[in-house]
Amino acid sequence: MNNPDSGFQPCRRLCRELNEMIKIEIYTDKYKADIAALILNIQNNEFNVPVTLADQPDLLDIENFYFKNNSRFWVATDNEKL
Repeated sequence: MNNPDSGFQPCRRLCRELNEMIKIEIYTDKYKADIAALILNIQNNEFNVPVTLADQPDLLDIENFYFKNNSRFWVATDNEKL
């Protein structure tokens, strides 16, 4: 008798592999420079918004800006890289 779930095995395997590679985690200061560089790159180069890091104090102090009232700042990482 055929297992009705057998067609999903490749998908399940891929999901497990992706889950091991890509992680969603709460921001820590070890990502501070990478977050700033990523956001500035998107703002400046993709959207042509001429802002600097100095214009956005929240990017230098993410925990104090975003960790209020049980809120968090989440990051997606792949092997410890954003």
